Amino acid sequence: GCRCGAVRFEASAEPHHISYCHCGDCRRASGAPVSAFVGFLADQVALNGKSLKSYRNGPVERSFCGTCGSPIAYTDKRLDNRIYFMLGAMDMPAYFKPTLHAH
Repeated sequence: GCRCGAVRFEASAEPHHISYCHCGDCRRASGAPVSAFVGFLADQVALNGKSLKSYRNGPVERSFCGTCGSPIAYTDKRLDNRIYFMLGAMDMPAYFKPTLHAH
């Protein structure tokens, strides 16, 4: 979840995808040279929080906490029924080892 605890999520299955992304959109959205994501099927995730906000840019929608500003996840209309959470938003990030790099 986010830094302040106002947004939480829980997955009911193992992720289908764990990666680093180097694309320009992820770099601008995170302010970092690379972002790490954990991907799940959207219907296997419960995402809760009254302060959950989002920003859409083309087919990509990024969610974040409207209280503390923590980036949470992104969806892409081109990737049906998929949601990708920021690795740093996971309660146990060391459990998820990225296996590939996307550009």
